[in-house]
Amino acid sequence: MPLTRLTRFYLALALAQAVHSMEEMRAQLYQFYDVMAARWPAFPLRNMSADTFAINNMLIIAALLALVPFVQARRGWALGCAGIVAVIEVLNGLGHPAISLSLGRYMPGTYTAPLLFVLGLLVLRELFRSSSEPAS
Repeated sequence: MPLTRLTRFYLALALAQAVHSMEEMRAQLYQFYDVMAARWPAFPLRNMSADTFAINNMLIIAALLALVPFVQARRGWALGCAGIVAVIEVLNGLGHPAISLSLGRYMPGTYTAPLLFVLGLLVLRELFRSSSEPAS
């Protein structure tokens, strides 16, 4: 069975998150957390080790990819999860460049953030389209 448009966009979003995580790991985002915490004291992440950061990112990517067959099968709970993921990725895609601009320097993850933003919007568009279609 060919993948639906929603599934293709969701899968692309999950793979984009993998690429985004690679950029963050390569540029050592986990060390950047202390910079953000110094600027914004309420920032919740501090002192994360490279191993913990990598494991967290791998678990996120695995969870996103594990959801793909359930999105394809149009399971209600999976579509809800895909919507939540899409909103988070849109915010992630906006957040990295915004923080970079605010700090006046590169923030790890900024280069791939626009991809998350665009794909997140495409997933949301497909979810809204499919929810407004009459039941067959």
